[in-house]
Amino acid sequence: MVVSKYSKVFLVLIIAFILFLFPIKGLAQTKQFVYDEANILSNKEINHLEEQAVKSAKKRGINFYILTTDGEHDIDIEEYMASFVDERLPEENVILVGIDLKHSDVMIMGFGKGKERLDNERATMVREEITPYLSDGEFYKAFNRFILTAENYVKYRPGVNPNNILLKTTWQLLFATLLGGIITFISVRNVAPKDTTTLATYQRDELTKVIRKKDRFIRRTVSKQYRPRNNNQGGRGGGGGMSSGGGRTSGGRSYSGSRGKF
Repeated sequence: MVVSKYSKVFLVLIIAFILFLFPIKGLAQTKQFVYDEANILSNKEINHLEEQAVKSAKKRGINFYILTTDGEHDIDIEEYMASFVDERLPEENVILVGIDLKHSDVMIMGFGKGKERLDNERATMVREEITPYLSDGEFYKAFNRFILTAENYVKYRPGVNPNNILLKTTWQLLFATLLGGIITFISVRNVAPKDTTTLATYQRDELTKVIRKKDRFIRRTVSKQYRPRNNNQGGRGGGGGMSSGGGRTSGGRSYSGSRGKF
């Protein structure tokens, strides 16, 4: 009876230990980042995107979400996404991409830290990066690129162009190598012995005299060239892109944004 009692206690402890480990791991993965209402992604693709979203959220402190719809609700994509955020995404720091298959609309929104780090201009850069994939029907590649590109952009402080060539690692290494080569060349050149012999070494001023000096003016030629006047004082007007900028949801949440067609 004593052995049986201890066996039961031991069994309960084992079960409790298993439940302590595995549910916690499972709960960490229950947070949903991909809402594929249009059913355009496979389960495997969704799992990969969810895993990438979890990694990116841990690195940047911002949650990256994906929303697809078939457009049958006949609600504008921006309005639909804004309502979705108010109803489904209570957390403060969010970056969301949404597409409407029926109307070929795509939009990116940033909230909280996502708005600060992914402003309208950066959101447009990300949208333009993924649009070719959406146009080709490569939805998984588009959404994977969205997460990776947006995650990369938000690491830069506001006001910095993340596509600046000087921020690229390859160009930084090239610049450092070039600068090191220049410094080495200057150092070696300064170490080399200098030639101290000049004309003055062999010239004796007391024996040097100017015999004759003569200046002769030959001719002067003045050429004129007509320069047309630019009568067009006004610059060309820039064409408006598809970006809509930010706004505010009906729930009062302010966001940055960019939208377009694919």
